Amino acid sequence: MELRVRMLNINYGYNRQLMERCRVLKEYAMFVDISRQYMRRGLPSQAAVEDAIQYCIEQKILAETLTKYRAEVLGMILEEFDKDKYERTLRAEGREEGRKEGKEIGEERANRLIRALLEQNRMEDLERSTRDRKYREALYEEFHI
Repeated sequence: MELRVRMLNINYGYNRQLMERCRVLKEYAMFVDISRQYMRRGLPSQAAVEDAIQYCIEQKILAETLTKYRAEVLGMILEEFDKDKYERTLRAEGREEGRKEGKEIGEERANRLIRALLEQNRMEDLERSTRDRKYREALYEEFHI
């Protein structure tokens, strides 16, 4: 038996196509993001969630559900909220974003080096740079990349 699992990041700002197809999921992600913003401002958990609920109702984000089930939502979120886990999640998300940004910068840097070496027809240097990190770094310095 083989099990395949597809995990989707449903944090606000991710998987836009999915969010556009499911308004409730998008609004839930917005509500969670707003709650996190209030918590990052230093509000106690309960106050942050209460303020987020009120804000979302006013902005018509999950307004019907939050109005009807306000106490249940507050209780559920506070019961399940684990500050340490939340902070670990924030750090992990930050690392993920940093890796993504670093990868993009690294790819652009490598592409600039490749273009420079190709323009000068330095194929042996190009080939060596793929195997030798120190040599590649020297080439970056040579080309001021």
